[in-house]
Amino acid sequence: MSNEVARSFLPSEIWWAENYTLLLSHGYALRKRYSPDWVPTWEQPGNDKISPWACEDSIVLHGVCDAKVADATRTADGVKVVLKRVQTGQEADLSFHFGKILLEDYPHPDNRAVPVLDMIQLPQQLLVVMPFLREFDDPPFERLGQVSEALHQFLKASASGYQIFLADLAANQGTQYFHERHVAHRDLGPGNLMMDATCIIPGGWHMCQPWSTDLTISTGIESVPRHIAGPVNYFIIDFGLSMGFPMEMPLEYARDTGVFGQYWRQTPELSDTIPNNPFKVDIWQLGNVIAILLKKYDGLDIFRDLAGKMTATDPDQRPWIGECLNIFEGITSTIDEDAPLQFNSSDSSSDSAGPASEDKISENGT
Repeated sequence: MSNEVARSFLPSEIWWAENYTLLLSHGYALRKRYSPDWVPTWEQPGNDKISPWACEDSIVLHGVCDAKVADATRTADGVKVVLKRVQTGQEADLSFHFGKILLEDYPHPDNRAVPVLDMIQLPQQLLVVMPFLREFDDPPFERLGQVSEALHQFLKASASGYQIFLADLAANQGTQYFHERHVAHRDLGPGNLMMDATCIIPGGWHMCQPWSTDLTISTGIESVPRHIAGPVNYFIIDFGLSMGFPMEMPLEYARDTGVFGQYWRQTPELSDTIPNNPFKVDIWQLGNVIAILLKKYDGLDIFRDLAGKMTATDPDQRPWIGECLNIFEGITSTIDEDAPLQFNSSDSSSDSAGPASEDKISENGT
């Protein structure tokens, strides 16, 4: 990496650099790279022999970090957060409803929508402040009970989800939680399934280099084994594609068109012209996540039949989310939660587990 390249802002970084002072006035400090007073570490006196690649402030927003998302520090208490720029509209409404109103006024243990810590009104857009989260299976799962814990939270969240947003703002739960509230997420790929990893990686990590700490990009992270760290909270993020339907409409009548989401190539029924049921798309997407895990880990065969049902090519053959949850809870009611898993890192990119064909579960997501 040349000095000139490291010093230059990518297009994804320009907005953040231009608005550093504005965000600071609201109590959020971006990384020093975006400060108007920034002098690159490798250009400071006495650092002429330091390569840019060894300096944190050479790390750019790219890949899993895009122009809409950046990490920051809340100046009031030093807590790391994620800032996301969203256009005023349904994503902002759903994020505010599920991530703030319901969490604060109607708390429910099954509400897995990412909490909204703050919302800042900007010209023509909102800035949503969220916790600093990590991909849900990194570090890898070690035991069967850990996978069960994660999937149970995601299924319950999906099942109860979005109806109250459209009705009376009453209460919340996971994918079940959302579907009971007549909202389809429409992008339940692995990149939008996250966890609060503070108990697993207490020393933190860099959002754009998640295998390293904030010190330098060559410094690895230290993690606590999951079975020692204890229970983990999992969250669903990114309501940018979510769609709500009238409460009086039966879910089986819901229809939508469009090709979207992380698995738009693989989801069988997605079309720009032929209507589909978005709630059944959610089922396929969650089933595909289970299929990915089946390929990545030995010891999860008990979930293979459920994954097959959820990823059936014919949407009418897929169970609704409530049935998925019942099947899952029946499977896990008698499991040995301490049963060890074997992580198959060399095989995780193969297609043979089913519909899943992504190389790995996303590094981060919003």
